Amino acid sequence: MRLWRNAQAVLRLTLESRFDEDTAPDGLRAALVRGAGADDFQSLRAEMLDTARRAHEHFIALIEEPAGTLGDA
Repeated sequence: MRLWRNAQAVLRLTLESRFDEDTAPDGLRAALVRGAGADDFQSLRAEMLDTARRAHEHFIALIEEPAGTLGDA
């Protein structure tokens, strides 16, 4: 969660609209990398995608699957 909080903090302080990876200035990318403690932007991107994937897996295991066993109770 620290990774996401740090990235969100940088984006909230620097953007007025949505982050667009394709048009983001190098300075903003560098700030995100520093804020997240990553080696470079591609590493940060890969880490964020992996973190999102793992969080989704936990959601499925802890929420979605147990909820599916409740049926129409």
